[in-house]
Parts: sequence; structure tokens; C-alpha cells
Amino acid sequence: PLRLIAPFPPGGAVDSLARLLADRLSPVLEQTVVVENRVGAGGVVGADTVAKSAPDGTVMGIVGAASILAAPLLQPSFPFD
Repeated sequence: PLRLIAPFPPGGAVDSLARLLADRLSPVLEQTVVVENRVGAGGVVGADTVAKSAPDGTVMGIVGAASILAAPLLQPSFPFD
């Protein structure tokens, strides 16, 4: 199955969007898409999970602009480039 990483808690807007997207992607890709919530640090934990996953095409992520644009400017030890 494909993993769709949602970097915010279950029940929120990003989680709802991820679940709608997973439902639509599954029949198109003819593969199961599982939503996995990785919560923490304003979305950075989820974005880090996607960035450091194996490049095998089985992990996708929904991240906000703040997680990849603003967070590196605010955190001196940002976990990924």
C-alpha cells in the first residue's frame, strides 16, 4: 500500500483532505492508499518523515507551506533540507 503522510492531528482539515484524497487516489492508482498522521512541530515531523523516506515511490505527503518554507528560518537545527 501507498502511505499518505498527514502532518496534523486526526479530525482536522488536513486530515480530512488527506482522507478524501486517499479515497480518490486508490481507484485511479489501483492500489490501497493509507493515511498516516505524523503530528508535531507544526507539520515538521510529518514533512521530515516524507523527506527521509526511501525513494521507492510508496510515500506521499501533504504539507503546508509553513512546514517547508518558514520553519527552516525559525529553527536553527532543521531536520532536513
